[in-house]
Amino acid sequence: MDVQSYDKLKYIYLIWKGHNLKRGLSINEWLVGGLLILLFFLLVGCSELPAQQPASSVTSTAETTPAATQQARIVPARTGSSMAYDEKSKQIILFGGDSYNDTWVWDGQTWTQLFPASVPPIRSDASMAYDAASGQLILFGGVGTTGTALGDTWTWDGANWLPLSPAVSPPARAQANLVYDAATQRLVLFGGTLMGRQHATAVANDTWTWDGSNWTQARPQVSPSARAQASMAYDSAARQVILFGGTTATQELNDTWVWNGSNWSQLHPATQPSVRSGADLVYDANSAQTVLFAGSNAAGDLSDTWVWNGSNWVQHTTQPAPAGSYIQAVYSPTQQAIVAYVVLVQNKAISASQTWLWNGKVWHTES
Repeated sequence: MDVQSYDKLKYIYLIWKGHNLKRGLSINEWLVGGLLILLFFLLVGCSELPAQQPASSVTSTAETTPAATQQARIVPARTGSSMAYDEKSKQIILFGGDSYNDTWVWDGQTWTQLFPASVPPIRSDASMAYDAASGQLILFGGVGTTGTALGDTWTWDGANWLPLSPAVSPPARAQANLVYDAATQRLVLFGGTLMGRQHATAVANDTWTWDGSNWTQARPQVSPSARAQASMAYDSAARQVILFGGTTATQELNDTWVWNGSNWSQLHPATQPSVRSGADLVYDANSAQTVLFAGSNAAGDLSDTWVWNGSNWVQHTTQPAPAGSYIQAVYSPTQQAIVAYVVLVQNKAISASQTWLWNGKVWHTES
């Protein structure tokens, strides 16, 4: 039934009811009224009344953008995503992974999927970090759907992803490390896998810096050996970039290096974590600690947590803790905690994802 017919029938019924209640009704009149009432309720009950729209509204046939949706977990779960804290929006941004190029934000309690009009192509294992000097969230490289490494640079403006066109760029790569060096006010990119037709499984040990508009290759006298999936973070207390471990594609490493803005130096701590790749290294500003956790090696997935005190690695025996090498983690000043996106894999298949928080002493899971 349309709105006009519904209104007419309702109007007739109300008039009949109001008029006849004021006077006495004969038996025939009651029968007629009863039939009218029955017809009214049958038609209304069996018909779906369409929603009325304001007279000024215009119905569009164009495809509309889906509304942002909030949920406890990112669905579907995926490996190879990229994550960074956006100081402008005070949110954690997660992009892509596996065969996706979607954008998610973490507000401290839930993940919300955004639907920007402009997005980078599908990719996994890209490098992403916030450049505090230029106020840019930068995404670089990764591996595309064809298995070929990418070498493009993108920035997130809070609503859309915008492609950048630097005059010089690092060679295409995935699984590289990218962190902001506050001492030099530059992003620092190191290593990675040069996946592609000409570099099937080659790993790199070159160092690049981003100044807000262009990439520049650094020429250090000493560098760590070539590797991918290393762990790297800026230690604000020591004012230097720390790098740990990674893989040469044939073996995992557990060496420790520091970048002073122009050169790499290897450190030789008395105690150090076991060899690993895919671990996360994050500076916890709340506790003034650089925290290393998880990763994997030939023995399997790891779930241990270590803290760098400036000269040595100290293990924290805390349980439970996130495990595995499919982890992205950043420090959130708004929560004063390290936030880790953890993907659970069982029998070589993704089963679910979780969000973990480190408060400086223990881990706990949010989902």
